[in-house]
Amino acid sequence: MSKLNMARQLTKQTAEQKQNTEKEQREEPLTIDKALAELFTRILENQKVLNRFQHDIANVINKRLPNSGGVDQRLAKMEETLLEITRAIPEYSKQQRKTRNLLMAIFFLSTIPFFTLVAALGLMAWLSR
Repeated sequence: MSKLNMARQLTKQTAEQKQNTEKEQREEPLTIDKALAELFTRILENQKVLNRFQHDIANVINKRLPNSGGVDQRLAKMEETLLEITRAIPEYSKQQRKTRNLLMAIFFLSTIPFFTLVAALGLMAWLSR
């Protein structure tokens, strides 16, 4: 009988645990939804405040940066310089490739006669024994 009672108690406990977890699972999406709703309302309030003070912020920035025209001109010059550099890069890489090919040709053309000379001297030394 004790085994039967123990089995009944275990089934009751597991049933209670299932009910508790089901309640928690039901409550969890609700809390997440509430948190998201609060977050979106805060974002909306902050957006309203930013929209309200946007002109004031722009005026303060313009007062503190009166030489924005000069800055724009300098930025335009820098952009032009960067464009010139990027246009010159392909020409530079072509020239670099030509130079590399020339150096490789010089190296191989100079080493082959040197190795033939060394081979001839080695052959002469070996035959003179």
